[in-house]
Amino acid sequence: MRTFSIAGDGDDSSGYKTHASWPPSAGTFVADEGQTMYVWAGLGASVYEFDCGFMRFDLSALPAGQVVSSARLIMYCTYSREGATGGYSLVGDEYDFGGEPAVGADWRAPLAQASSILEPKRVNTYTAAALNDTFFNAAGRAAIAAAAGGFFGVRICLDSDVGAPITGDSAQANFSCSEHSNPEPQLEVVLSAVPIVYTPAKMRVVS
Repeated sequence: MRTFSIAGDGDDSSGYKTHASWPPSAGTFVADEGQTMYVWAGLGASVYEFDCGFMRFDLSALPAGQVVSSARLIMYCTYSREGATGGYSLVGDEYDFGGEPAVGADWRAPLAQASSILEPKRVNTYTAAALNDTFFNAAGRAAIAAAAGGFFGVRICLDSDVGAPITGDSAQANFSCSEHSNPEPQLEVVLSAVPIVYTPAKMRVVS
């Protein structure tokens, strides 16, 4: 089992867009450069808000050619709320986050569960003031293996399967960044042995 920390100070962050339509893709991006990574979907005062979190891990110590049998994000949840809309799950995609300050290109619209490299996890299952795990699915494990020896970035958000939040409601799962006094996000990777294939030696005929 190998555990990897955030690549460096400023390699985890979050940011959001707000707009009168859902999803708020046409809105102006605002970076959250504080100690908390916000993952949020909400509607207040006729304005939608959608926040994404960004992380980058240094996998230089992970040898290439390995088979990743299990992998999970371990994050300290500071607050979680499912809201009246209900049903939102945290999902994620592979993304090469370039570090703070986050920019508009880092943001994405809600992600379908079927496109996630994380196993979708309901917002209401995250325990506040505690470490929580979120597992990678097969696609995520393959992406980690392919990034061995370099950097691996993941962007987390809420899923698109539920649809727009209802008026006055929000769903969120917030996590400590590396700048916080709480534990920083970590990536835990379990490797399985790579099978060695032997080719039968040719029989030499002596006449």
